[in-house]
This record gives sequence, structure tokens and C-alpha cells, in this order.
Amino acid sequence: MLDVSPSGRSEAAEQDESDAFRAMLLARSLAFEPGDELELPKVARAFVEQDGKYRGMDEEMASTILRATALNHLSGEYSPQVFEGDMLFFTALRERAGTPSFAPEWSPYATGFITEYEIDCEHVDMMDEEPLGRIAGVLARYLDGAGVRREGER
Repeated sequence: MLDVSPSGRSEAAEQDESDAFRAMLLARSLAFEPGDELELPKVARAFVEQDGKYRGMDEEMASTILRATALNHLSGEYSPQVFEGDMLFFTALRERAGTPSFAPEWSPYATGFITEYEIDCEHVDMMDEEPLGRIAGVLARYLDGAGVRREGER
């Protein structure tokens, strides 16, 4: 799980897709006119032209990613099902200063242990090469059985 609360909403939850797009543009410090109507094609173009992670990406692919991200921002009514097993939780450390982790909020949704790993990055950078490499390393250990908890361990 990547640094999110079970409800998927932050305290400043967005109200509609345009608000979600505005929050995404602000989070990446991308230029836009505050009074602009923020529709997906325009937002995708801004990301492809201004954001290094999206630069050179096909606008259709960028639109797909941005639409999914916007839906995550708007998913306040979603209630996750209970997961039968252990959960690995990755916290973006740079944004957590002075705020509690979301990891304990997942306790009702997992029957096993929740193990939290702090990743030295901001949430929006978790899929960058370096943080993703650290996450992949943890996942590889667990998939190989080296990170699996034994009965009685905490």
C-alpha cells in the first residue's frame, strides 16, 4: 500500500474532477490559470509539456494516468474490503513530518500484520526510479520469503 488512508481522501478533499486536476497541477507546481476550466485534455497537455515524468509521453496515456489519479482523489465513498493476509505499507517520509502515519488506519482491513516502510521521498515521487527501487527491493524480499513474518513475531 502506498501512503494513503483507507478512505482515499485527505482533509482537503476535492469536490469534483476539476478540483482534483487543480490539486494535481498544484502538487507538481505546474502552470495553469486559476480561473481556467480544467478538463482532462488540457491537464494532460500541461503534464506532458511541463512535467519531466510525463514529458514525451503520449497524451492519451497521460490522460489515462491522470484520470485514474483524479478518481482516487474523488473516492471518498469507497470502503475497502478486508484483506486476508499481511500488508506492506510504504510511507512517503518527507510529507509526514509532524503528522501520523496512515498505516494504523488499515488495521480493520487486514487480518495479518501491517509492516510499515518509510521511503525518503514525497508521495508524488514514490514512482520515481530511486524510491521505486527501494519499494521493489522490499517487495522482492517478501516475494522470495525472506521478509515473511514467522508465527509469534511482531
